[in-house]
Amino acid sequence: MHLPYFKLPGGASLAFLRPSQQKHLVTLKKIGQGYCHLVEPFLTAGWKGMHIVGHGRLYGHYHRDLLHIRPSCVVEVDWNSAEAGRIGVTRDELQLTKKAKDSLRWLEERATELRRGFFKRNSKSIYTSLNARLVNVENMGSRLLNWIRFENVENKTEAIWGTLTPPFINALSFPYSRTDHLMIELNCQPVSIAASLGKPDDDEPHGGLAWCGASVPPDKVVARVAERGVYPSFGVSPLWADRVSQASSTHVAGLASPYPPEWEHLCGSSFEMYSGDDEGTTVWNQDNFLVRSVNAGGWQWCKQKFLESLDPLPHKASLLTDTGKAASWTLMCLKRQQSELWDGLKDRDPTFLRDLWIALFGAKTKNRIRRAVYQWVEHSARSRLRILTPEGWVAKAGEAKDLREFLPIPSPEWCVIVRDKRLSKH
Repeated sequence: MHLPYFKLPGGASLAFLRPSQQKHLVTLKKIGQGYCHLVEPFLTAGWKGMHIVGHGRLYGHYHRDLLHIRPSCVVEVDWNSAEAGRIGVTRDELQLTKKAKDSLRWLEERATELRRGFFKRNSKSIYTSLNARLVNVENMGSRLLNWIRFENVENKTEAIWGTLTPPFINALSFPYSRTDHLMIELNCQPVSIAASLGKPDDDEPHGGLAWCGASVPPDKVVARVAERGVYPSFGVSPLWADRVSQASSTHVAGLASPYPPEWEHLCGSSFEMYSGDDEGTTVWNQDNFLVRSVNAGGWQWCKQKFLESLDPLPHKASLLTDTGKAASWTLMCLKRQQSELWDGLKDRDPTFLRDLWIALFGAKTKNRIRRAVYQWVEHSARSRLRILTPEGWVAKAGEAKDLREFLPIPSPEWCVIVRDKRLSKH
């Protein structure tokens, strides 16, 4: 088992960077189009010394049994006993036994321990935040968040490795756009834009890693309103307001954070890009009634019953008599984007969704806005508002004229204003 890392000026790093010290600043030189190179973990295996899988590919190339194993290091395994499995006729595949699969999972745990041990031993490195991001450390404690920044140094834009100070939002809120000309404010106070750490082949401004992993919730989720000339004119962004933590969310359904009080009917947001340009997630509204109705028992029951299909009809009786299960199933439909299943239920069982609504909302609620399930989808090309009712699953475009009826512009503490510095000069 191997753990590749790099001894760089300022400490050890699990990613390769090209730092140089210039007076009191640590600047970064480019590596290809970006600023870092990641060593991808992989597992390669052999049978009594004969190489059978791997070929330099991530987690194995031909071996279906190894594709579910996710070692966090470079791992080499040589099987020597018939208890491990049976070699194929073509000698490029090994059919593993349950005992062998269990041993691989044990090995995966050892690999994780190895990386976490590296993180603890190198806690004084200036690349601790990057190491924590790659190791998925749940809590960095009170350590400073050091990450890539771009500053004007002697009339030239330089990539700096330094401290990020809240409040800030991630550059992924502005995909495919440069952000150096943007000025952002929250309640008349400046908000920074945390850049992504680009890899060698990342040719987009937002490409690469965000500082936070997919299990790290924001302090809050805010509206994003742009002045004329800035696109898009409206959106939703995760924001870190006054603290930096890599602690994981404690909600059973995933990430959950505060939302504007005016949006209490919005159950959450699906972000196409969250921890990276190819790493999205959902952040639920912790104060929404549907999210609060989800409990551990209902969520686990749904995970077991709907492992392969979210078809509710085989479990109709249980869902309609347990609010926790009904709420959990509804959130899972949103996470898995089950619009066709939802609309098909009207034909398969015309009463199911109406009965589900009574289980979720009760029979007395008459308010049209309150008797629907809403989820915002933040997307690089087509942001939209999902609206779920017993009548169907619809999507309202982010530029729709009546969007404010459902998502009014919230108070200044919950709304960032985006301006273009170049337009402000005129």
